[in-house]
Order: sequence, then C-alpha cells, then structure tokens
Amino acid sequence: MTPLKTRDIKASLIKKGFIKEEGDHHYYYYIHNGKKTPIRTKLSHGKKEIGIGLIGLMATQTKLNNA
Repeated sequence: MTPLKTRDIKASLIKKGFIKEEGDHHYYYYIHNGKKTPIRTKLSHGKKEIGIGLIGLMATQTKLNNA
C-alpha cells in the first residue's frame, strides 16, 4: 500500500462522522448520537502524506480498517 494524501484522510474521517478540533495538531473525534466518543486520532499540520505504518496505527485508534 502506498502513502495516502493527508487531505484524503481528513475528508474520509469527516465523511465517516468524525469532527475536527484545532490545537497543536488536528484532532478528529468520532461523534455518535450527538456525543463525542473516546474514539479519536490526530494529524500533524505540516504532513502532506501519511505512510503505511502510521495509517495502520490510525486505523487501530479509530476502529476502522486500512482500506
């Protein structure tokens, strides 16, 4: 699997029901029934692509698969 573009990951997370909160990084929290859940991940501001290793960790954090 090749690295994924950060903008594609952001769009995919939002499409799946995550909301973005700004801070020292971009934090994405999953919303279920209008409430923030502990399911979350973060992205750094300056990254243009995310490698396969980090994608796997993010998939685990968000309870999603790599696909």
